[in-house]
Amino acid sequence: MNLANNLVQNYKNIPDKICIVQNDETITYKELYEKVSKFANFLKNKGIKQGSHVLVLVPMSIELYITL
Repeated sequence: MNLANNLVQNYKNIPDKICIVQNDETITYKELYEKVSKFANFLKNKGIKQGSHVLVLVPMSIELYITL
């Protein structure tokens, strides 16, 4: 199972469970899934295709996990 499949499975089974804690910030599987989907759609709309390499510069934060 890869990271994407794991996220989808947990989103379906335990959407309200906290999956990331970063300092005083938390995010649930549902929130993470929604943000990842939004980011993926943004990339797709920019013409980025599956399997492409994309450089993303973000500070150590929950946003870093969204870009994975």
